[in-house]
Amino acid sequence: MGDYFTCYYYNTHSSSGGGLCSGAAALKIELTQYRSVYAIGDIHGCSRALGGLLDYIKPDARDLVITLGDYIDRGDDSRGVIDLLLELSKSTNWIGIRGNHEQMLLNVLDGAMKAQPWLD
Repeated sequence: MGDYFTCYYYNTHSSSGGGLCSGAAALKIELTQYRSVYAIGDIHGCSRALGGLLDYIKPDARDLVITLGDYIDRGDDSRGVIDLLLELSKSTNWIGIRGNHEQMLLNVLDGAMKAQPWLD
């Protein structure tokens, strides 16, 4: 029996209009298949900090990187963060979990939330 990490998270996006919390899910990961496992949270548009961290840990195809949401907002380069994560997904095992800031953006795009409170 291997070492496992189980991540529980809520699927908060509901296109059916059934409310914000449409269910929960679990992701079970066998850790022994990776050289290293990294968890990174609350990036908030800080692409330079994320880039510096990735340069320091140098993840590759033998590693697992789990990002814990809140990729956008607050910092000055949300687009740069998304670009870095897309590049990361090409070179390592990457799991991205949606944060509440991404959920707010989806709510605005779906018309479930007005843009102004999210932009403030």
